[in-house]
Amino acid sequence: MIERVSDRRKSLVRTALLAAATLAVALASGVSALVGVAQTANPSLALRYVPDDAVALVADNDARLLTEGEQRLASGSLAIVARRALRAQAINAGALRQLATNAEYRGQSAAATRLLLLGEQVSRRDIGTQLQLLEKQIARDNVPGALVHYDRILRTNAAYQPLLFPKLDDASSDTGVALNVVALLASAPPWLEAFLDWAIYDARAMGNLATLLPAARGKAAAWTEARDAALVRKFVDYGEFRGAFALYASAVGGPASSAVVNGDFARTPRFPPIDWRTADTADLEIELPATETGGARYATSADSSAKPLVQLLALRPGRYALAARMAHNVGDSASVPRWTVTCVGDGGPVVGRLEAPPATSEVTRSETFAIPDRDCTHQWLTLEIRATGRTGEQSGTIVWVRIAKLAARS
Repeated sequence: MIERVSDRRKSLVRTALLAAATLAVALASGVSALVGVAQTANPSLALRYVPDDAVALVADNDARLLTEGEQRLASGSLAIVARRALRAQAINAGALRQLATNAEYRGQSAAATRLLLLGEQVSRRDIGTQLQLLEKQIARDNVPGALVHYDRILRTNAAYQPLLFPKLDDASSDTGVALNVVALLASAPPWLEAFLDWAIYDARAMGNLATLLPAARGKAAAWTEARDAALVRKFVDYGEFRGAFALYASAVGGPASSAVVNGDFARTPRFPPIDWRTADTADLEIELPATETGGARYATSADSSAKPLVQLLALRPGRYALAARMAHNVGDSASVPRWTVTCVGDGGPVVGRLEAPPATSEVTRSETFAIPDRDCTHQWLTLEIRATGRTGEQSGTIVWVRIAKLAARS
């Protein structure tokens, strides 16, 4: 059963999806001008030599409709030429679509629908047919029906994907539309891989995608670990932290089992910065895992400051204990490495700090801290290396780092 949608949703869908339809027609005109076939690139020229060429008749009729507009409809010329094309080639989706346009203009909506459906049976590759059927579904407030035709355009005409993907994304700002788009993406259409790559490399906003992609993620081959990791990074870059964690949970089969992911450095980070993001600077060496059993090792010049390890956290308000086991060669307690927990955001406060002991052998140290109730939904856990004022090298190892939730004070 098709759910009736609100006027606001109807307006939104019309704006987003039909804007795509209008642009697609314009794009089709531009693409035709580049095609090296006289039938479509220069139909008027083709018709000089073969006056009844069906393909050229339809292409020329479309071009004249774009330039003449309503005048061509009112004069009946669109229908006359379309019938000529059908006489030349009875199986002609474009000509049937032009007859449907003529019927719609003359108030014969039922006849127009029948012609469009007949044309769709002839060929699903005619963009104009799909766009007109799409518009009819939107007029009926039938979002799933509209997306059927959207899907068919994307399946059969890859050239339109870069144009239509942003419109599909924009329309998903409405919750009702988003649910249907999630179902479409979850069905793993053949254009899913292209859609994910567009989201990674070309999408200019990630708000809607942060809702769509984690919900739609499935086991299709398009969902590679490389794409998951790239999307996690982009969500974080755009401040869509909840989307990043939701996609991470979907990719690994559930939310992280501990506050710090891969806190013993037992494997190479998979989804930074939810897993470890390592610094990339010329004078800093960072190795993890450092041994077969885990751990991390770093080395840099003694006069350098660096942040070799960073991880995004999602700690809820409350009290926590930050603990680490590590060793380093810095003897000055004022310059030892330290871990910090900082609220994400411009000028976010440091809410937790753990100074490493000045020890060359492995030592465990812990400190308590608290996440405030407001303005600290996500945090950065960072290892900071500070300049020592000496020459030579400073280096160290981290066996593990952990954060544990503490019971509330009574």
